[in-house]
Amino acid sequence: MPNDGDDMVHSSEPLSVRFVYTRAPECRTIHVSGARGGMTAGGEFRMDLFVEGALMADVTEVSLEGDGLGEEVPVEPTGEPGVVLIERETQVRLAMSPKQAVSLAQWITKLHDEWSQRLAKEGEETA
Repeated sequence: MPNDGDDMVHSSEPLSVRFVYTRAPECRTIHVSGARGGMTAGGEFRMDLFVEGALMADVTEVSLEGDGLGEEVPVEPTGEPGVVLIERETQVRLAMSPKQAVSLAQWITKLHDEWSQRLAKEGEETA
């Protein structure tokens, strides 16, 4: 029986895969100041993404003066005057296989390279 190509249409073998990206309801965009992490004992790559900022005093103290209150003074979070305490608050922890970590690094590098080339080209056009 001659092959008229019909068996390609009805084949149970997929010809391609289409990925559809959606966002979970709890998905949110965060600003990232930095990252830290490394390899776990189980062989996974772990990366904590954090935001940072100066820790503000959550406590103030007011002296009693006669029948009233004196000036309100913030109590330094460290208890040490002149010391600025920077808080790095982890927003999300990523855990992935080493293979996936390499893939992520390659993707970020590719995006960076494309961005750098675009900036260089825009610089040439404005010069």
